[in-house]
Amino acid sequence: MVLKKTGEQKCAELGSYIKEVPTADLPAHLDTEKTCFALFVTGDTLGRGSEELGSILVRNLFSALTQNDQLPHFIIFINKGVFLACEGSTVLEYLIYLEKQGVEILTSRTCLEYYQIKHKFCVGSISNMYTILAKLSRAEKILTI
Repeated sequence: MVLKKTGEQKCAELGSYIKEVPTADLPAHLDTEKTCFALFVTGDTLGRGSEELGSILVRNLFSALTQNDQLPHFIIFINKGVFLACEGSTVLEYLIYLEKQGVEILTSRTCLEYYQIKHKFCVGSISNMYTILAKLSRAEKILTI
C-alpha cells in the first residue's frame, strides 16, 4: 500500500517511530506505478489455431511492445519461443531495439540445444533454468505467451 500523507506515527510495541513519506518522494526503484514485469515466451506464435495468424499476432505484439510506455524488465524465451531470438525471426528487429532500451533478454540453453539452433542465436544472452527461475521469481507480473 502506498502512503500518501506525511507525518510520523509511534509504534508502541517497538517504541520507535514510523515516518510516512509522500509517494512523490519515493526513489525510482520503489515507484509502485512501475512494477517489475516479465514477458515469458513459450512459443513462436501467439494464440492457438492458424500458425500463419499466430506469426502475424506475435509480430504485432512485439511491435506494440516497442511503443509501450512500460517495458518489461525481462523477456524470457523457452521451448519453441527460442526461435524468436534467432536468425530469421520476424521479431528480431524489435528484440534488438528492446535490448538497447535496457530490457534483459534471456533464452534457454536447453531449448536452443534441443532444437539444434544455438548457432543461430542472435539477441540477449543464453541462460539456464536456475537463472530463469530467479528472474521470474523477482517479477511482480509475468505475462506468459
